[in-house]
Amino acid sequence: MPEKAVKQASKPERKVVIFERTPIMSTYLVAWAFGDFEYVEDFTRREYNGKKLPVRVYTTKGLKSQGHFALENCHKIVDYYSEIFKIDCPLPKIDLLAVHEFSVMKSPTFLSDL
Repeated sequence: MPEKAVKQASKPERKVVIFERTPIMSTYLVAWAFGDFEYVEDFTRREYNGKKLPVRVYTTKGLKSQGHFALENCHKIVDYYSEIFKIDCPLPKIDLLAVHEFSVMKSPTFLSDL
């Protein structure tokens, strides 16, 4: 979500960032990611509240070329579902995160849950 306010923290090298309220959504749609990322960006073809939405695919630094397939299709999918269901996308932007190395089978907790 966009920044609502930025305040100075108690330590001079830090700041407190307050974001706009996120609409209610399923938890599988939410992710926290920390790292050195870069992104590729496009915009929806359809307008929402008078403007096109930015669509970004974030990748690990140096791998942004791997985000192009998702970028080429994401705006089409958002526009398609908005038209089919006749509900505009309620978000001010669409961010996707490409995880280049992820295997559920490598997770020790996954194996112990079997």
